[in-house]
Amino acid sequence: MKYCARILFGLALFPLTGLAINVTWENENIGQYNLTQPGTYRIKGKVTGNINLKFNSGDVIIEGIGSNPWLQGIPRPGEKRFVSHIHGKVPTGSNIIIRDFRIENNGHNGIVLTGDGTKEVYNMNFKNFTRIINGKEVFGAGCINAGKSSIVRDSTLRTGDDALKITGPNSEGHNLDIEMHNNGTSILLGWKSQANGANHIAENITVTGSIGVNINHANPNDDDNPGRSIIGGIIKNNVSNVRITGLNVHGTDYARVVKLIADGAVLKDVLIQGTLHDGIENHFAGSKKWYAIVLVARNGGKIENLVIDLGDEAAKSKYHFIKGNVDVKFVTGGGSSSSSSSSSSSSSGGAECSNDNQCKAIYNGLLQAGWTVLKCNFTGVCRCQKGTEKKQCAAVVSSSSSSSSSSSSSSSSSSGGTGECNNLNQCKTIYNGNLKSGWKVASCNANQICRCKKNSQNKKCSQVKK
Repeated sequence: MKYCARILFGLALFPLTGLAINVTWENENIGQYNLTQPGTYRIKGKVTGNINLKFNSGDVIIEGIGSNPWLQGIPRPGEKRFVSHIHGKVPTGSNIIIRDFRIENNGHNGIVLTGDGTKEVYNMNFKNFTRIINGKEVFGAGCINAGKSSIVRDSTLRTGDDALKITGPNSEGHNLDIEMHNNGTSILLGWKSQANGANHIAENITVTGSIGVNINHANPNDDDNPGRSIIGGIIKNNVSNVRITGLNVHGTDYARVVKLIADGAVLKDVLIQGTLHDGIENHFAGSKKWYAIVLVARNGGKIENLVIDLGDEAAKSKYHFIKGNVDVKFVTGGGSSSSSSSSSSSSSGGAECSNDNQCKAIYNGLLQAGWTVLKCNFTGVCRCQKGTEKKQCAAVVSSSSSSSSSSSSSSSSSSGGTGECNNLNQCKTIYNGNLKSGWKVASCNANQICRCKKNSQNKKCSQVKK
């Protein structure tokens, strides 16, 4: 990718100038160390304490040397939990490199970097747990948020919270092994209002372990919590150009694979590509179903041009909770074909059905020859069948069922019987004058289905005919 190359070369070629001091810590307790001067800081053996970035200019290297260099965090004053081992602002025009050591025992994040300077973190080993109970390590801590203009690469992240946060613009993660321990998110785009701007990249990420469901979540598919997912984020600022590729997930014990919420903002131009080596599952906590893939747009938010390429099974609607103004395409057949959804229907709220009889009441007598109603699926969409072929019922409505001759002729000439439209004008010809009060034709989507809008609602036009 041009962008990745530019950032990587920029960091590699930018000279680390003005290195004022050289410090080596060896098997000592440095407490709350305020790093105020540019320079090279080396960790040798086991060093206990936290490093607070307080420098105003210049460049900093923090690196491990010798055998098994290890930074073990300590609680910050007034905090019941550790906040972060290395924390602070990298000033504009400055650079920081953090490399070649192990981080353990923190309570929330191993590294948190802010500011406009560039950051590179590599060859690190995060093992973040808060305590040991009955001889067992209990993980409850996150790994890294390197902020904007950052690269995290070639590292191992073991965590019971969020592993990699690519929240800032121009933030990247490459060649990472992530081991999840019951809680958290492997790749987090944003929590509350963190994510913003363009260019959020993660490639060649391997995920193992588990992320459990939480029985206390009242509505796990439509709440403010993007956690407990392999990929998660609640987006409250506009975010674009998200590329998560080369994802390799082992096991199925993850509460969710994807949970993205666009809350009053636009999330657009997103690619999620990888392999779910052991398949995909929905999960349950008591009577609550946790869908494997959750996509929600609300409060005027939108998800635009989202492509999910995680295999044929992940493309099945039974694993999806989709609500609001969401434009998503699921790639199937090894990339040779695709299906798409731009829907406000889901298993709640805007669904067209809650049982099979409702589908029959809607579509019986309206279908093309040979098609019959099959069922109301998990996401509240009516499915129809003709022999071994199965489609959304709205895609196989007979053109002759339209309420005017003009709509009939338009529908029969649209898409060779596989959909109801090829373009917006065909939808207008079919539905203008035939819709319930307040509804207007909005689009012909990629699945050749006419979509209609009323204020913030978005439904298939066939659902809102008079």
